[in-house]
Amino acid sequence: MNKIQSILRLFSASILWLMVLTSSVMAAGFFPMPPTLFTPANNAKDVPQNKVYFSWSNKNVSSTTPEPATENEVQFSDEKSFSCDKSSTCNKTPTGKSTTLTRDMAYSGKVYFWRVRSKINGFWSDWTTARSFTTAILDFSKIAVDFNSSAYRSNNPLYPAFAPKSVGGTIDRGALGNCTWYANGRARELGFTVGLKSLTGTAKTWATSAKNAGIVVDSTPTAGSIAQSTENRLSYGALGHVAFVEKVNANGTLLISESSYAPGVKDWDFDYRPRDNVKPSEFNNYIHVTKP
Repeated sequence: MNKIQSILRLFSASILWLMVLTSSVMAAGFFPMPPTLFTPANNAKDVPQNKVYFSWSNKNVSSTTPEPATENEVQFSDEKSFSCDKSSTCNKTPTGKSTTLTRDMAYSGKVYFWRVRSKINGFWSDWTTARSFTTAILDFSKIAVDFNSSAYRSNNPLYPAFAPKSVGGTIDRGALGNCTWYANGRARELGFTVGLKSLTGTAKTWATSAKNAGIVVDSTPTAGSIAQSTENRLSYGALGHVAFVEKVNANGTLLISESSYAPGVKDWDFDYRPRDNVKPSEFNNYIHVTKP
């Protein structure tokens, strides 16, 4: 019995010592509180996709004023749970001592979640409660197509051999248009020029050519990307098809613009047209050309 009592007294003393130690450590400010988030505001809408500005401040549990952290980490996700599975964009970005970060987000019209933690006196704080914001929906269709632009003429690598006669081209078989000439030109007209010189073959080869040139190619459409189909997909024929994504609608469908090389084929021989409510599955790939 005396042995059991001794063990109990020792256990109680250990618990008391641990409580005193924890209280002393917290009073000394060793355990930082989660940072205070400033911008973007929670649930902010129509946040410009490029150069989103994030800011926060650090704070110790024993301090009422901000205290510099030795390290900060910001985490982004398209899931509130930050589960980081294969379907989500989830990563940690270290910012050192800085309590600000400027970042380009991958997609327009998308909800993103973000949170921050900081290290003070060698201890990491808990993550902040996640905030969300929605990037603005980009709509390039508001910028009119100008076929007098050099993007469709002298600066287009597919001109004049693959350009229609309507712009002074010499396309064969009397075709009214050509999808590759137009997609290259529209991207160029809007400033998406990085890697475009590699996209000059038939439409069915563009995804492979883009990958070889280091351009991101995936199955997710974004405004400003080039939609690409391989040969004989749907009604696009043996040469495949490419089109420019002007906008991703709120319901996930696409507004595209396109040209088509199909001499004598009804409804598929034209120099230019916009087409709305297109299902993303109509195309195999989306080529994410970028601006310099």
